[in-house]
Amino acid sequence: MDNEAKETVENKLGIFQWILFAGIIPLMIGITLFLLVLEISGYNVVEHAKKLPIVASFYSKEEEKSPEAKLEKELKETKAKLEDSKANEKKKTAELEAKDKELQAALQDNKKLTEELQQIKDSNAINDALLKTYEMMTPDRAAEILIEIDQETAVKILSNLKEATLVEILENMPVNKAAVFTAKLAK
Repeated sequence: MDNEAKETVENKLGIFQWILFAGIIPLMIGITLFLLVLEISGYNVVEHAKKLPIVASFYSKEEEKSPEAKLEKELKETKAKLEDSKANEKKKTAELEAKDKELQAALQDNKKLTEELQQIKDSNAINDALLKTYEMMTPDRAAEILIEIDQETAVKILSNLKEATLVEILENMPVNKAAVFTAKLAK
């Protein structure tokens, strides 16, 4: 009995394998070659297959929609692209405004620094004129004036004078004042 069951199972598998190898596989190879030849010759198999009722049911309903539906779809896509463009434009505008604010701040800083530089140049010009005045004075008169003004200003003036003029002015000062100015000049 076991032998008969095995033979029956082997016969069934043998028949199935024979149908598969002798029928289905060669049929699929033949159809594939046939479709390949048609495609190479310029015949659009897919478009003609869509016209068949059975094959057409496999394609999406969207392809079967009316031209109005296709136009609506294109309109929606275009609107979406337009909204993306607007969002991108707003983002770029915000970035430009931020850069513009940074630029304006930098320009303000530049203007301030330019004004400060001009003030320093003007101050230096005044100091140069003041130094020339003290250098042209007699040493005893310059010493008298420097003793009377505040010490900080006097030290600034003395530190910028020529060495020979400085020596003559300090010689004409009282010893205690000359010592104070010398100590401050040494710092």
